[in-house]
Amino acid sequence: MNSILDAKKITEMAKALFAEKRAGMRLDGWFLAKEKELELDKKYSAENEEVKKALILRDIVSTMPIFLSDYQLFAGTQDDAFARSYALINPSFKVEEFSGYCDPTAVFSDIEPSDEISAERIETARAEFAKTEYAVKLGEVYEKAECYTKEVIFFFEQVTGHLIPDIRFAIKHGIKEMIKKTEGKEGNGYKAFGIALESAVILANRYADLAAEQAKTASDERKVQLELMEKTLRKVPENGAENLFEAIQIFIIMWQIMCLEQTPNPFAFSVGNADRIFEPYRKGLDRETTAALLKHFLVFFNVADRSWAISQNIIVSGRDLCGNDLTNETTYALMDAYYEMNLPQPILSVKLHKNTPAKLYEEMGRFLFTPGVLTPSFFNDDSLFEVLSAKGVDGCDLADISIAGCQEPLIMGKDNGNTTNSWLNLPKILEMTLTGGVSAITGEKLVDVEVCKLENVREEFWKNVKKFVAAMGEAANGASAALSTQRVPFLSCLMGGLENGIDARDIHAQGTK
Repeated sequence: MNSILDAKKITEMAKALFAEKRAGMRLDGWFLAKEKELELDKKYSAENEEVKKALILRDIVSTMPIFLSDYQLFAGTQDDAFARSYALINPSFKVEEFSGYCDPTAVFSDIEPSDEISAERIETARAEFAKTEYAVKLGEVYEKAECYTKEVIFFFEQVTGHLIPDIRFAIKHGIKEMIKKTEGKEGNGYKAFGIALESAVILANRYADLAAEQAKTASDERKVQLELMEKTLRKVPENGAENLFEAIQIFIIMWQIMCLEQTPNPFAFSVGNADRIFEPYRKGLDRETTAALLKHFLVFFNVADRSWAISQNIIVSGRDLCGNDLTNETTYALMDAYYEMNLPQPILSVKLHKNTPAKLYEEMGRFLFTPGVLTPSFFNDDSLFEVLSAKGVDGCDLADISIAGCQEPLIMGKDNGNTTNSWLNLPKILEMTLTGGVSAITGEKLVDVEVCKLENVREEFWKNVKKFVAAMGEAANGASAALSTQRVPFLSCLMGGLENGIDARDIHAQGTK
């Protein structure tokens, strides 16, 4: 690596890659993948649901369009898993028009017809998707809850999230060893996992072939980069990583497939303790070069012109069970990368505790006193240890506390809490309490509650909160049941599935610890 590029050149390429991404105005990959999935669903209709999803994923990965930018050092993208629609960052979003994510086919409106993708083709895919078991079941749940979601007394989402998959075993041992864990075990889960894992090796080899092809006509400088990329992809992720370059490449390939499996718009996966994930592979690289490589890692999480993939969190530092600080050189290199790039995504979080070194506080000062720098967020690791331990989390898992999305403390690879499945709107419940369930906006009767006297408002408000929470729980569980028809065998391998054969979306068995 050092003989090919210096840290300055690596950084220049990362910045150019981000600029190229921000110029991207179309996100068609999710549509092509979903269209292919609908076609393959018929081909594999006789298969068990879990095995079918694994076969579909493998076929999509084998045939989907792939590309390599001239500025990429690492092959892979998560762009193909996202649509230009996320409400919170969509410039066309209006609060007064929001009623939750009620229509599972609405995402097909995000695709602008083009020479390649005609309007007729889009509507054909939308109609086919509307007939799927998932869309039908979800539609029934939303129809039943419409009186609550119409003006957002609550809303709910069909999500498996937020989650922090644990990719450390894959980085250390490779896909080959993961597949071995599925062999000789009974059950469709293990069979599906083995098939799904093959996707990572297939994709890596396809990228390696593309790198080799591009190298034939590349400049001398780019040719050497592409040769390194090809050599790396022939080795990983099938085998484990021996250096930081290989470790980052494994992570990106794994992440790409994990997101593609849930296209469109996978629900806010977070990285976890990134400094501890990568530090074992740094092996003598200086801080500047480590930071430069990690800048490419950060750019990977940004999707197109508005960095559409949001709430992806990376956390650093923290303590172990005995209170020892776990800050390392990669902690500082990641902070360097974040500070210089100052990207919209992903989120940076830092775990602080009573033994946090002064150096870490000093190095965070540049973030806090530079206008326009949004990160990091801070979490009290001592408090997290105390609270989660009191709630029954084993001591051996506490060091793996990470942050999912914006603020949810979860254990890497072992926590499946569905923490963004449902959302309660307390001000709207107060409105319903004061008006007897009549909308103050339209005058329409939304829900059946009694008009309360002002002197009884507190008591009546809490009574209605309990009522609406119960309805929200029922609706949210209905959404999870609908979503359970969309199995995620690849993700499950990073969420305890290799130990028990259980899919992460199974509503009848607990797959994570």
